[in-house]
Amino acid sequence: AKQERLQAILNINFSAVLTCDRQGLVESVNLAGVRMFGYSIDEMIGQDFRKFVPPPDGQTQDAANRSYLEMGKDRMSGYSVEVVACRKDGSTFPADLAVSEIPDLGLFCSILRDLSDHKRLEREVSEATAFEQRRIGQDLHDSVGQRLTALTMLAQDFVESFGSDAQVSDARPHHLASPASPSLSSLSRAELAERLRRDLQQTLEEVRSISRNLNPVPVDSQGLTAALADLVERMRLQSRVKCSFDCESPVVIEDNVTATHLFHIAQEALSNALRHAHAREVRISLWQDDLQIVLQIQDDGDGVSWPQPRPEGIGLRIMKGRADMIGATLTFDRADPKGTQVNCILKSESKHRN
Repeated sequence: AKQERLQAILNINFSAVLTCDRQGLVESVNLAGVRMFGYSIDEMIGQDFRKFVPPPDGQTQDAANRSYLEMGKDRMSGYSVEVVACRKDGSTFPADLAVSEIPDLGLFCSILRDLSDHKRLEREVSEATAFEQRRIGQDLHDSVGQRLTALTMLAQDFVESFGSDAQVSDARPHHLASPASPSLSSLSRAELAERLRRDLQQTLEEVRSISRNLNPVPVDSQGLTAALADLVERMRLQSRVKCSFDCESPVVIEDNVTATHLFHIAQEALSNALRHAHAREVRISLWQDDLQIVLQIQDDGDGVSWPQPRPEGIGLRIMKGRADMIGATLTFDRADPKGTQVNCILKSESKHRN
């Protein structure tokens, strides 16, 4: 009777709830779990939990449970681990997994929440945000940028139309002139025009920079390659770090949102290498085969904590979030002889699109 009451309580839960012994064999499952995985209760009882949620790196189920529990202790409360779960029909889906131990019974209780709708919503929000960024960036380029370009050319004509020593009168009282800069009356009209031209040129460059940051990846299938090459070139000009980009053959990514996320992952990894790891050399590599697209950022800096860096810093969390949104795998490895190697691996579009 107690078992039946417990099962009735579990069946009310909208999340899948499975209990397993220390060998990882399923002892009970609620109705939400049956619906989530597509099996009957009888088909799930006695099966290895790894059949439904494969643990990372080929671990035994007991080792995986211990790992999940340790992660929970580190995060104190409310923890969950994102995993990939498998349905009966062979399809996979993202899920939040929380594991707790029942020592008296020698069992582990696993609670899973399907994240498919959440991920789909994240993707839609990301696409809408990227569209707005492209629109604003294009508006800055087409409208404000073109107007500033015209004003800069007009100022250049203004500079050339005056003699070098023609003076301009200053109608303002001298007590209003800034002590940090010469009064207008001490400047020739040519000098004033040149100051105007420089200010307009600087404003134009700032607008172009904002436009480029809002829309860093050109909207074409090979836009990521061009954007990464431009990123590396700008970094070479702005710092003393030796920065290189390797891409031996064209990498085709039809989806601009995916390409933009990959660009920002590379940008953040590059920024981390320079600001936190004190790297002197950074190499960004991009390649593609029939199965996957690989983005790799390697530096010779101080490195990160091992075996894997914990995503406590906002930069690492953002990188992980971007990788999750496009269905990519993000890992951190030791570089040889020192430093860090960031790998972002994405299934080729022909393989991972639904």
